[in-house]
Amino acid sequence: MKFNYLFALILTLGLFIGLTVQAQNPVTVTNYVTITNTVTADTNILASTNSTPDFGKYDITFSSAGSHYGSQNQFGVDFSVSTDPFESLPSLWVGVSQSLYWTPSFGGSTDLDADWNVSITDKICVQFGWSAGDVYGAGTENLIRTGPEFIAQYYFTDSIYLFGAVNYDLLTKQGGDNWQTSGDNNGVRESFGFGIEF
Repeated sequence: MKFNYLFALILTLGLFIGLTVQAQNPVTVTNYVTITNTVTADTNILASTNSTPDFGKYDITFSSAGSHYGSQNQFGVDFSVSTDPFESLPSLWVGVSQSLYWTPSFGGSTDLDADWNVSITDKICVQFGWSAGDVYGAGTENLIRTGPEFIAQYYFTDSIYLFGAVNYDLLTKQGGDNWQTSGDNNGVRESFGFGIEF
């Protein structure tokens, strides 16, 4: 019994001394303040600066079409399909166009093209490129042509636009003739219509 009293007395005395010493020593409490700043930004701006360039899109156009070779004029309609398939060159578009002519007689043409797209503003784009193709019927004898082209586009929405295009056939070859860089077969082609990008 004496041992239990003695133990309780020592325990009480130790507790009392501990509380007295703690009361005499100042205690420093550090408060931390967390400041949170909220940053907002237009998601379109973030997308344009942080995303990779677009590629793999498709484009179809419908237009009136005309071509002029010397004294001969052809008029009709044109349909084209193009795409930008290269991730490393998203501004390069390749495509194929098919024209049908009914003046001066029924005929057509098929052309392949490659164009470099340049955005001037968010509504205006231009394309510089090269096309090559074949004209059949419409008063010509299997005319093969190739040359530079220029296209201007005005976007009404993100995917619908008006366009005008001009092609100059720098090199031509008709029937069994040799390639020529000047002559009656060198012509100008133009088209005006609308396109849809998806």
